[in-house]
Amino acid sequence: MVPTGDAVPFKSIINLTHKMDKEGHLKWKPSSGEWVIVRIGHTSTGHTNATGGAAKGLECDKFDPAAIKLQFDNWYGKAFEKTDPGLAREVLKIFYIDSWEAGSQNWSKTFAAEFKKEGAMT
Repeated sequence: MVPTGDAVPFKSIINLTHKMDKEGHLKWKPSSGEWVIVRIGHTSTGHTNATGGAAKGLECDKFDPAAIKLQFDNWYGKAFEKTDPGLAREVLKIFYIDSWEAGSQNWSKTFAAEFKKEGAMT
């Protein structure tokens, strides 16, 4: 736990997002005093997976339902698109992932909304 004296009180936090220009420069002049400025963002790390089957590519955001749907539809879903859908429904009944070759994931663009939804940031 962070000692109270080291934390910025929630009521004192100012969201400066709207004070950024298109190039990401902060256009804000603070009033006098002591300030703590924290910039948080995310971008692809460029991390690629390395499967035993020699597949390689950028890793999918496993915490983002839209990203998972895109991945699923463009991989497993192709079996339904490229074959007889009736046969695919009859044969393909389980989607099973047997291993994880991508290391750990520690961020997703969905985190802020999820924290707000769960009341963690109220």
